[in-house]
Amino acid sequence: MPEEEKQVPARPRYWLRRLRIGLMILVPALLIGGGLWYYIGTENYVSTDDAYIAGHRVTISPQVAGRVIAVPVHQNETVAKGEVLLRLDPAPYLLAVHAAEIKISTAVETVAGLKARYQALEAQIAGAKARVAYLQREIARLGPLARSQVIANAKLDRLSTDYAEAGQRVAALRAERKQVLARLGGSPEQPPADNTAYRAAEAALSKAQLDLSYTVVRAPAAGIVTKVNTRPGDVLAPGTPAFPLMETGTTWVRANFKETALARMRPGAPVTVTVDSYPDTVYHGRVESISPGSGAVFSLLPPENASGNWVKVVQRFAVRIELDHPRKGPVLRVGMSAEVTVYVGAEH
Repeated sequence: MPEEEKQVPARPRYWLRRLRIGLMILVPALLIGGGLWYYIGTENYVSTDDAYIAGHRVTISPQVAGRVIAVPVHQNETVAKGEVLLRLDPAPYLLAVHAAEIKISTAVETVAGLKARYQALEAQIAGAKARVAYLQREIARLGPLARSQVIANAKLDRLSTDYAEAGQRVAALRAERKQVLARLGGSPEQPPADNTAYRAAEAALSKAQLDLSYTVVRAPAAGIVTKVNTRPGDVLAPGTPAFPLMETGTTWVRANFKETALARMRPGAPVTVTVDSYPDTVYHGRVESISPGSGAVFSLLPPENASGNWVKVVQRFAVRIELDHPRKGPVLRVGMSAEVTVYVGAEH
């Protein structure tokens, strides 16, 4: 039998060898390039998931004491600015307004009486001065006769006594006129509106009317009321919290960044925000401000690192982020968790 030919393995094709060499060069290059791209790209961004939707919360409370007679709003109801939230019993404050109005009328009558008294005193003073002048002339006329003993000295003594009493009456009337003039503000022609008593009564009326207006508690801003547990019949003191109101249209993001992420962060830096409740929606905004102190500084019991054993802890600072169009997209509710990314790669 002829000798079998030896099997020689086929040589790889030329293109396969080139592909293998290309992959050996390309794959490491792609890995290195991707790593550099990721490093350069992420170096210009800082992010945190310690972020929440924040908003203004207003505590609704009456400014005067009273019994609640109506609560026209309900739990989680949207209200407009100026809408009535509470009504207190106005009866005591209506009485106060009526009493203040009576005081104003009394003040007007008092001013009129003072003017009349002033005119009467003017007339009395003129009469008293005329009597003083008459007695003075009589004393001057009868004095020589008494010294010549033509008339009795007793008559001259009576005239002297009457003269002294008349002078005292003029002084007393002038003192009373001065008091009346002071109560008229220094002018007998003073209008009632310029009188001190009238202005005091007018101020009392204004306060009574203001207190009456406070019996109707209105929404200071548009928002949503919640925890509406106040019911008609409750008696509230001034400043007693009735229920909170969460303002709408004023939401922002409060992000708590580590202190190591603040080196290049500046107000005005662009921000992207995603809310956990709406992962498919991306919000854009900007850094508005950075807290001047860490959260630990503003806590109820700030840390005292100067005493005891000290363990270094990376602090977090609150960063306020304003959203460009917070009303676009799903409703943002206060307290929702969010993730925030801030671009810090350039000066702003």
